Amino acid sequence: MILDFRFWILDCRAGGSGLPGSPASLSGLAGQPAADGRTTRPTLFNPKSKIKNPKSFTLIELLVVVAIIAVLVALLLPAVQQARMQALATACASNWRQVGIYLTLYENDYGKFPKCDPRGSEMRSVYYGEPVGFGLLGPYVPDPNWVGPWWASPPGSALKRGVFSDPTGAADFGSVGGLINILYLLPYTSPGSEPPWRGGMPPFPWPTLAYRDRPSAIASSACDIRTSVNPYQFVPIIPYAHRGRGINILFVDGHVRWKTTDRFADFGYAVPDPWVKYKLVLNE
Repeated sequence: MILDFRFWILDCRAGGSGLPGSPASLSGLAGQPAADGRTTRPTLFNPKSKIKNPKSFTLIELLVVVAIIAVLVALLLPAVQQARMQALATACASNWRQVGIYLTLYENDYGKFPKCDPRGSEMRSVYYGEPVGFGLLGPYVPDPNWVGPWWASPPGSALKRGVFSDPTGAADFGSVGGLINILYLLPYTSPGSEPPWRGGMPPFPWPTLAYRDRPSAIASSACDIRTSVNPYQFVPIIPYAHRGRGINILFVDGHVRWKTTDRFADFGYAVPDPWVKYKLVLNE
């Protein structure tokens, strides 16, 4: 009864007959022209109306959309990660090419490649009482801190050594956090090189000059492939970097080659001697 009275008031304002439920009243509510030609818009609505918004989603439709998105993400995420790792491996190879240029500049000035750690036990080091390995390249690089001594470098600095950093490698190594995370190995891979206690006195820690005979087949450096501080242990050769998938190898002539882990990992079980092991693993 109250609702009819409201309709009657609305119809009177619209110029209708004032009779609740009359055609004029209903036409005014529907937004149709009234008797005097004027058009009204309804100002009342029924809050209990069951008319649905055709643009809305049901819960089932929303769940289906979420499920489809989840499946797409699960399919695309491995591909994105693979692309990221490939990009980092490419950046690593680019760093190695630049390192090859610095090594060539050093050889042009001194007639041979740099010497290694005199003890032959830590190829990550750039200093051992005096510059060795990559540490001898300080005059050729834009920032000498790239090849600075490990004791002057804080933990985590292995990723802050410019092109002498493997972007996928370890940021530090335990308490000795300033060590470089790539290896200079030519004194081990050069043909004819042997430890000082075997077969006379070869020029170790300097590489033999026999590397000049096959510069495209003799490796000078590589991503870190050591599984422990002791290079003589019977352990598989698994890279620290690149999620263990493989390593970039820099050859004497300056080119870089990628080698997958399955091609060299087992050498570590059978060959503990680094002078033999690194020739087998890295040289072509």
